[in-house]
Amino acid sequence: MPTSPRYKVVWSFRANEDLADIYEYIELDSPQAADKVIDVLLDLGNSLETFPSRFPIKYIR
Repeated sequence: MPTSPRYKVVWSFRANEDLADIYEYIELDSPQAADKVIDVLLDLGNSLETFPSRFPIKYIR
């Protein structure tokens, strides 16, 4: 059975900064929730390795 191609997900510096900001904001109320949110965001982003069209880029004018 053929395997689907895998792509490499590269997190930009800006994306990592945004994740850190999100974490710090949520952590003020709940460190456990902050961990969970970041884990989910990273999992969703990294899932683009096998399904890159899952979250298409939408340009806003």
